[in-house]
Amino acid sequence: MAIQHQTFTFAATDMGGVADEMERFAQDADDRRWMNVVPDVDENEMHTGSVFWRVFSSRGPVIPKLTWVPAHKLDARFQPAQVGLAHATGDRAIERLAKRGVKVPAGWNPTQDHQKRGLIFELDAEPPADPLVSQELQILRFATRAIPMLAPFAFESYYTATFSTRP
Repeated sequence: MAIQHQTFTFAATDMGGVADEMERFAQDADDRRWMNVVPDVDENEMHTGSVFWRVFSSRGPVIPKLTWVPAHKLDARFQPAQVGLAHATGDRAIERLAKRGVKVPAGWNPTQDHQKRGLIFELDAEPPADPLVSQELQILRFATRAIPMLAPFAFESYYTATFSTRP
């Protein structure tokens, strides 16, 4: 069976609907669900390099992409939520983001900061310190702050969130 996708477009100033969808999506999650967030740009109107460059480059994708996998059980073991951020700006992205005022949320433990595979964080199972900010909203806020800092192009503050489920 084919992977099922559900797509939403949202503004950086109005993330509530997507955060609510993330909460629903995380209920009874397993290792076959994930969500991607990318800037809402038309890839066909951008120069993103040749196929040869993308295959043999030591850099990630030109269009940054945040991926979230909700916490779930796998073989009766708890798997914490993970957030990944693929980008083309090289390693030490956490340092570059901090210099530009984008801080990694508390409870996000970096497990990778690679020039081609990007950033990966494992999220604590504890709720965020601020009870008014859900983990889902925290993820979206990080995405809408970090992606523009790692994109080599300017874009409006609109994003596409794609929820994917593999049968």
